[in-house]
Amino acid sequence: MLKEVKKLESRLDTIWRAGDRDECSIKHIGHALAALIAHNDWTKGDDYSLPNDYWTGDEEADRKLAEALREKISPMWAEIQQTKDELGLAKFVEIVKSSKFGFYPIEYLDTEWLSYKAQYDKLVSV
Repeated sequence: MLKEVKKLESRLDTIWRAGDRDECSIKHIGHALAALIAHNDWTKGDDYSLPNDYWTGDEEADRKLAEALREKISPMWAEIQQTKDELGLAKFVEIVKSSKFGFYPIEYLDTEWLSYKAQYDKLVSV
């Protein structure tokens, strides 16, 4: 399992480096992981957006910036999605828990007011 943990961490480090690396970016990755686990779609994270200081105030420019960043990281998330699909949900969750990125997504999956908990609970009760 150590090999899978290191591979996941390497991919998530690459995504983190692609962003602004502010203190919130790890939380954004946590939301994307929780969304991938619960909703099978990293883009459905409850808090996956750009920090306020990225926005220029120009709505069109901001939309283009968000699209460019999403385009840049989407292939990276696709690799993580493929890993999840190959390993299955239970093993993938164990790998996430064992990784240095595990705190946020696991907490988010157990937080009542976020969208992930109810969906995740359905998945693991089957």
